[in-house]
Amino acid sequence: MADDSMALLEGVRKAIEEGDGDFLREAVHLLAQGVMEAEVTELTGVPKGERAPDRRLTSRNGYRERRWDTRVGTIDLAIPRVRDGNYFPSGRGLHGVRLVISDDHAGLVKAIREQLLGSGWQRCRVHFSRNAQDLVPRSARGMIASAVRAVFEQPDEAAAHDQLGHIAEGLQAKFPAVARLLHDAEPDILAHFAFPETHRRQIRSTNPLERLNKEIKRRTAVVGIFPNRASVIRLVGMILAEQDDEWQDGRRYFSPETMALIDAVTEHKEVEPALLMAS
Repeated sequence: MADDSMALLEGVRKAIEEGDGDFLREAVHLLAQGVMEAEVTELTGVPKGERAPDRRLTSRNGYRERRWDTRVGTIDLAIPRVRDGNYFPSGRGLHGVRLVISDDHAGLVKAIREQLLGSGWQRCRVHFSRNAQDLVPRSARGMIASAVRAVFEQPDEAAAHDQLGHIAEGLQAKFPAVARLLHDAEPDILAHFAFPETHRRQIRSTNPLERLNKEIKRRTAVVGIFPNRASVIRLVGMILAEQDDEWQDGRRYFSPETMALIDAVTEHKEVEPALLMAS
């Protein structure tokens, strides 16, 4: 780790001395590359090129090239790879995340737990309902969907926990796998109840993201074939900017007044530590 830090500082010093006009881009490149190398060194247990089988936790496996568009220009990164394939650059610039909404994908959940410390995780209700329905015969899927829906439609957290318990108890004899799934996922599918009531419908599923992805897919399908990568970025970037304007100035996704309620909820109500903001 110390060697990586020294190499990084030396690279930044050299960029400053040369003063070639591309300093900012080069400095960002050196910093990002140095952070990744340091993270992989920590992950593998030994610095790059050092032979220490007794301390090695895993092995490097080359690099994958990625272009990173930043405010100082496009940067070509060489992202290190490891043998077991479990390294992804961490989101060190992201702070204050209160809640992440996703399906139960193991990689996503692991990344949330490890990289967004202090944030809560809301398991998407739509994906969870599908997971539960997959555990029963087709003839019973409608009933399971209605039962799951009843949990989410409760007026408060206490009522939701009670409803989930009653449903799980009723399903135990005929569909024990669903009952077990409900109990195991209980804190994750009800995480949204720790937030203001006016937010809960929007944050209990990934539907907003699904709608945005659907719109991107529709607009890009109209073009069909793009001449180059930059043209794709321009179109998708414009769609995202339009959506941001809509959420900010048009049909606001959350109002400033209801956002202020988040702090009020965490101050006056005892919640799970995982729902508190990262320090």
